[in-house]
Amino acid sequence: IASIFYIFSARRKKVIEKLEITQLALSHKIEEINDKNNQIESQNTLLVSKTLALEESNKRTNDSIRYAYTIQQAMLPSLQKIETSFTDYFLYYEPKDIVSGDFYWFSEIQDYKFVVVSDCTGHGVPGAFMSMVGISLLNEIINQKHIFDPAEILENLHQGIIQGLRQKESDNRDGMDISLIRIKKINEQQSELIFSAAKRPIYFTQKGVIRKMVGDNKYVGGIKKETKSFTNQVSEIYKGDWIYLFSDGYVDMPNPTKVKLGTLRLEELITQMKSYPKDIQRNVLVEALKSHQSTAESRDDITFLGIRI
Repeated sequence: IASIFYIFSARRKKVIEKLEITQLALSHKIEEINDKNNQIESQNTLLVSKTLALEESNKRTNDSIRYAYTIQQAMLPSLQKIETSFTDYFLYYEPKDIVSGDFYWFSEIQDYKFVVVSDCTGHGVPGAFMSMVGISLLNEIINQKHIFDPAEILENLHQGIIQGLRQKESDNRDGMDISLIRIKKINEQQSELIFSAAKRPIYFTQKGVIRKMVGDNKYVGGIKKETKSFTNQVSEIYKGDWIYLFSDGYVDMPNPTKVKLGTLRLEELITQMKSYPKDIQRNVLVEALKSHQSTAESRDDITFLGIRI
C-alpha cells in the first residue's frame, strides 16, 4: 500500500508540475496577446487620429478650391451682357477640375466689342490663378487704359504678366494662349472684325462661307523677353455671321486609343452646324466630343464660345 501511495503521489506531483508549467506558459501567452492588443489599439487610435487630420486637411483644401471657384466665377463676364450685345451666342465651358485654367472675357466700350478666349498654363488651381491674372490685366488694359488695338493689347498683356509674375527674376514660365477679337459696327449689315492671337485660331462664317484666321506662333508671358510684337488680321463680317473662339482642350480631347478629336473633325462640325440655331450648335459640339471621348479621361479644360453678329 505504501509503495502504491508513493507512486500515486509522485505521478500526482508530476501532473501538478506540468499543469503549473502549462499555466505559466499560458499566462505568458495571454500577456503577449494583451500587449499586442494594446499595440493594435494604440495603432488604431493613431490611425483614426491621422484619418481625421487628413479629412480635415482635405476639407480645408476643398473649401479653398470652392472659394477660388466663387472668385473665378465672379470675375468672368456676365453672360447676360454677351447675350444683349449679340444676336445670339452659346458657351460650352467645361473645367477639368472645379476651377479652370481657361477663361472667356467680354467688354463693350465706346464703339467696340471685345471678346477673348484664353487657355492659361496648367489647369486646376494654378491655371485658375493665371486666368484671374489675365482677366485683371485685360480689364486694366482695355477698360482703364483704353488701349483698343488688339495686337497692342496682347503686347501689353505679355508685359503685364512678365512684370506681375517677376518672370525676368525667376524661373516662372507661366503664360497663356489667347484669341482676341474686336468688332466695330460699320452699318446695319456690316461690321469690321480685327483678330489678334497667340497660338490660337478662330473660325467665322462670312455670308455662309467658313473662314479661318490663325494667330501668331508665340505665347503671351512665359519668357523673360519683355517686348513681343503681335499682328492684327482684318476682315468684314455681316449680320447673321457666326464667330467661334475656343481653347485647345476641345480639339485635343483623346479617345480611348489616345487619338485626338482634331482640327479636321472640328471643321466638319462647324460646316455641319453653321446654319443651326445656337442651342443645336452647342449640342452638336458636345455630343461629338462625348462620342469621341467615350471612356477616356479628359486631360484639359474646355472652352468653346460662339457669337452671332
